Amino acid sequence: MRKIIATAGLLAVGIGLAASTGYGETAAPPARDVPLSGRECLYLDRVNGFNPGGANRIFVEGSGRDVYEFETTEVCPNLNFSLRVALQSRGGDSVVCKGQDVDLVVRENSGEPRRCVVRMVRKLSPDEGRAALRARTRGRS
Repeated sequence: MRKIIATAGLLAVGIGLAASTGYGETAAPPARDVPLSGRECLYLDRVNGFNPGGANRIFVEGSGRDVYEFETTEVCPNLNFSLRVALQSRGGDSVVCKGQDVDLVVRENSGEPRRCVVRMVRKLSPDEGRAALRARTRGRS
C-alpha cells in the first residue's frame, strides 16, 4: 500500500476558496464541538494509506480499516504513479466529511508539488474497501 501524508491548516489565499459542492452551495466543515457519529467523516491525522482508482479517483484508508472514496474535480497528473501523496484540509480542520473538498498534493515529474482538489464521495462498505485497496496491489508487478 502507498503512503499518504495528512496535514491540516492549508492557508487559503484570496476570495472564493470555499469548498463548493458543485451546485452553487458551500459545504461547511463540521464544527469541532459537533459529534460526527452517523456521518461519513475521515480524520486526516488517522490516514494509513491510499490506492488510486484510475485517473480521477483515489481510495483512502483511515483508522479501523475504513476506506473512503474521493473523486478529483480536475485533472490530477501522476496520481496513478505516485507513491506518496498528502491530503490538506481547505479550512484548517483535521476532519473531512462526505461532500467536502480537500487538497490532494501529488508530485509532478519535475518533483514540484501539484495541488488537486478532491471531494469525498462516500465511505465504502468493508467488502468494497478491501477490494479497492487490493485492486492496485494486484495490478503491480
